[in-house]
Amino acid sequence: HEVFQKLLRAPVFGRFLQTLATARFARALALQMQVGESPLLGLKMACAASGNPVLEDCADELVSSLKGGETIVDSLKVTKFFPRTFLDMVRAGEESAHLPQMLERSANMYETDLDHAIDSFTALLEPLIMLVMGIIVGIMVVATMLPMMTLIQKL
Repeated sequence: HEVFQKLLRAPVFGRFLQTLATARFARALALQMQVGESPLLGLKMACAASGNPVLEDCADELVSSLKGGETIVDSLKVTKFFPRTFLDMVRAGEESAHLPQMLERSANMYETDLDHAIDSFTALLEPLIMLVMGIIVGIMVVATMLPMMTLIQKL
């Protein structure tokens, strides 16, 4: 878990992991609430569905905070894991009594954000791959031409 916490602090990769876990958490909690599951069990299952060990470790803390009378958004704040935008959307869902729909919207939003981030990353990675391939081909050409040139010079 320590390695995962260090990855979460990484500039680009950490944000990616946090967004992925938040989207999975929101989708899982929305599904749990839509089928009528209690928020106590729903939170625990959503943490497990997130695939993030840091968030899974916070599941018991979330449930105990909720049992203590806190709202869902206040329980989520305790983890210090979720982005402010997500917490604001959960608060709006709680206040309007449309939490499952708001969780669904936030999951869609974060999944779209992930898609854009992956597209941007691959667009930036493409020229780098071309450069590496060019260097490899250049080394291979020099490696094959150099012996031929020395052979021709000796003739």
